[in-house]
Amino acid sequence: MTASQPSYDDVTRRLAEAEQTLDAIRSGNVDAFVVSTHGGPQIYTLESADVLYRLLIEQMPEGAAALTADGTIVFA
Repeated sequence: MTASQPSYDDVTRRLAEAEQTLDAIRSGNVDAFVVSTHGGPQIYTLESADVLYRLLIEQMPEGAAALTADGTIVFA
């Protein structure tokens, strides 16, 4: 093995880690990824946050409104 090639044990460990990650995604235990980019870390969600927000609002027995700092209603 040369210094630039990973060892068999390293490859085996990395494969096991990748399989565990895929299992977590498939079983619903992951809701977002953080990906390193040249511009810094980026977060990618598997489900849009607005879906959870909409479900919360729909299940509330009371009314709700979202306002800007100046009092403008942006959601009711």
